[in-house]
Amino acid sequence: MNESGCELLPWDSEFFGVRIARASGERADSVRVAAIREWCTAHQVDCLYFLASLDDPVTLAALCTPPFKLVDLRVTVACPIGDKSYEVPSSVVIREWQPRDLPHLRAIASSAYTDSRFYFDQRFERALCDKLYETWVEQSCRGQADFVLVAEHDQAAAGFVTGSLRGSAGEIGLIGVRAQLRGRGVGTALMQSALERLRLRGCTQVELVTQGRNIGAQRMYQRLGFVTQSIKLWFHGWFSQRGDSIG
Repeated sequence: MNESGCELLPWDSEFFGVRIARASGERADSVRVAAIREWCTAHQVDCLYFLASLDDPVTLAALCTPPFKLVDLRVTVACPIGDKSYEVPSSVVIREWQPRDLPHLRAIASSAYTDSRFYFDQRFERALCDKLYETWVEQSCRGQADFVLVAEHDQAAAGFVTGSLRGSAGEIGLIGVRAQLRGRGVGTALMQSALERLRLRGCTQVELVTQGRNIGAQRMYQRLGFVTQSIKLWFHGWFSQRGDSIG
């Protein structure tokens, strides 16, 4: 790793059509930030991601300067899994995803994550942000996730949840519900189904990441027994001199 602790992100760069990098570690001072600026200039980086510790005033002071901007609070929550099973309401049909669901899942994903840092950072074109999450759910269906569960309504996918298990640790990747059905318990039913799936596979604790501004999702997770594990800050630093938006 170089002195700045930065590395290029090939997938992000190709997807968004600009050179994107990420800084390692969670702390920085003015000296490191200067090294990051020099590295980004030398490598023609357009945008740099920095995930910062919330409890270090030196880091926050160093990053709260141009070209960096705070774009998100990354909230990690976790739930211990006990012996009690998670019962899903009989009024909600939950099943494994099927290939015919994919257009519906992509449509749901394209509008379900507007609280994320990519939408908040207006330098990223909104259509590309939509496509990012469409791609994410499709890759999850193609094997990136261990399972994808679908909530069905009127014989079509109304929502989905993706999950993975690594040893005894479970992770929820994405959860999304069709806009017209939000607030009707579909998301809760999907989460309960995912938690039960992980419990039956020997999972002892489940983690997921959400946004600080997504209060509705946080409340749902709290009702299911999740508690906050950590809060970190996403900064984006734009070094590009192109137009006002990228994409």
